[in-house]
Amino acid sequence: MRPHPFLMLLAAILIIALMGCKSAVKASSEGSSDLSVDLSSMAPIGYEICADRNVQLPRANINLTMMVPEKVEIPPEAQHLGAKYVEFRPGHHVVDLYRDLHSPRLMHTSGELAIEAGKPTIHFRLDADQFPAGKYVLGVSGDPFFAYCTLTLQ
Repeated sequence: MRPHPFLMLLAAILIIALMGCKSAVKASSEGSSDLSVDLSSMAPIGYEICADRNVQLPRANINLTMMVPEKVEIPPEAQHLGAKYVEFRPGHHVVDLYRDLHSPRLMHTSGELAIEAGKPTIHFRLDADQFPAGKYVLGVSGDPFFAYCTLTLQ
């Protein structure tokens, strides 16, 4: 069964939120890296939360920490089902990786979102070492839709 195009759009929006953020990588003792990405201060365009940004991640197993905006305003022409915002509230959130907005899901994981230092922050593991270098779309579930960020695996 193919994902609904609207869900694919939402996933793409989340992935874009991850792009063009401040990031830092450090090695951990377990053969993976810890990475922190701050997306909370970006002005989103549509469901994409890191438009015109250059988010680059290593092709490695990453313990990713992402700071996301508390809510993303949906432009009036893109509002569906009466939703005006995508909100990121504390709790369990789904994270998916796609090659592009129209491709099948490559990876499915999840993480817990909590308010840390006043910013919605989600922690999850991204096993990116299994994918070739290139552009990808990372989607994070919000309420009621996904937001996305386009990123580059190096």
